[in-house]
Amino acid sequence: MDILKTAEDWTKAEMLSSSYFVFFGVLFLVSSVGFWQIGKTDVARAYVWPTAVAGTLVLIIGIGIFVQSYGRLSSIPEAHSANAASFIAEELQCSSSVLAQNRVAVFKVIPLIVAACAILFVVLEMPILRASFATTIPMMAVLLLVDTNGLRPTKWRSFRRRRPNSLQRPAASERSALIAWRETPTPAPVPL
Repeated sequence: MDILKTAEDWTKAEMLSSSYFVFFGVLFLVSSVGFWQIGKTDVARAYVWPTAVAGTLVLIIGIGIFVQSYGRLSSIPEAHSANAASFIAEELQCSSSVLAQNRVAVFKVIPLIVAACAILFVVLEMPILRASFATTIPMMAVLLLVDTNGLRPTKWRSFRRRRPNSLQRPAASERSALIAWRETPTPAPVPL
């Protein structure tokens, strides 16, 4: 396993996920402006500040991850060439702690926040509180969708790539193995 290439790929994947955060943050801010300009009712006006806050938070997350990853991407080869053993140990420790923290946040904390917001949305009657809870749910969904992309099992992805489609013709080596298997005589039953 080439740890240098893996570290660079991980950082590039973080930069890609940060672009999704920026996109959704801008989308929240645009919807906030839309509620401000077009909203006529109290309920529609109540969504202006919660969507603006959610958009700003998601935008800050995206820009922060991008800036950190961009700086890290340029320092990876230098750190590896300076001291490869400590770089490998640091990368392994860092990746295991990030994955553990993401698993806790993504699979435990975010679903609890969504459930609490859904319950409070039903219980409370004030439009601004309902708008806040209703905006928090899609914000958490964005965090959940973007963060779970890296936590999916990679073995399944590689298995799906290797496994041919049932409509595709098998490769030559698979065809010859299949023909050889079909032509193998079945052994005669053993009498009891």
